[in-house]
Amino acid sequence: MWMNMLVLAITGPILAFAEEIGWRGYLLPRVMWLGERRAMLLVGGVWAAWHLPYILFTPYYHSEGNRLLTLSLFIGSVLAFSFFFGYLRLASDSVWPPVLAHFAHNWAFAVLPAIVATDHPVVFGEYLAGDTGLFVMLGTGLLACLLAGVWRRRLVLSERTAVSGKI
Repeated sequence: MWMNMLVLAITGPILAFAEEIGWRGYLLPRVMWLGERRAMLLVGGVWAAWHLPYILFTPYYHSEGNRLLTLSLFIGSVLAFSFFFGYLRLASDSVWPPVLAHFAHNWAFAVLPAIVATDHPVVFGEYLAGDTGLFVMLGTGLLACLLAGVWRRRLVLSERTAVSGKI
């Protein structure tokens, strides 16, 4: 377990940076003309599609359990993460918060199976509490909604300030 944590501590930030520089650093700003929600949905769709060969054609990623259910949860979770990471990107005007959030997510869910004992590892690890499980998808969706509200309030406040000239 410690060796896996060490390897992920080294490679994880690099991989998270590589993905986020592409999705939120490059693609998201270029499709914002669609509007923030459509842009984040498009980025999430491309991001999910980018992972599909790894899921479908290798035994290394989400290979256990019912394939249709696992893929549905994966796609739903990636779309939720696309909105969460997208609003982190917009609110900060930086790619670093999504990079750190992406890495923290990957690291936590690489460690979680090693510290949780269960009689139903597929139900727990794939369907409910795994990195793209139902609880993660719903929690991430809630975080994305909260962050979207913060983002919109900031926009309204900045528009009022620009119009009135007062803070």
